Amino acid sequence: MNTRKYSNKHEKQTALKMDCKIQPNSGATPWKKGDLISDAFLMDCKTSITDKKQFTVKKKELELSKVSCAKEEMEFKILEREADIARLKQNIENQDRRIAEIKEEIASLQGE
Repeated sequence: MNTRKYSNKHEKQTALKMDCKIQPNSGATPWKKGDLISDAFLMDCKTSITDKKQFTVKKKELELSKVSCAKEEMEFKILEREADIARLKQNIENQDRRIAEIKEEIASLQGE
């Protein structure tokens, strides 16, 4: 399997886990440069077909990601492992629950 096929598979799996959409032609357009997109974030998926102790992301790629996030008014973060993705998803779920709780509190205070 070539790198593109692994990359596509990685993007699909990550999109399912993060409940977001794959951005078609993510690098070919002047907007929304991330591989994956949601209302809350843009995400670039970097894939290696061989097991490595480390890999390099070029400074220019990071700068382009920062600019893309700034254009979309999103925070820039780097996720490097599966555990990071799981933790981010859990944080988003926790924030969603807290927002729902606050809305309920507001509604109950308005009803008093």
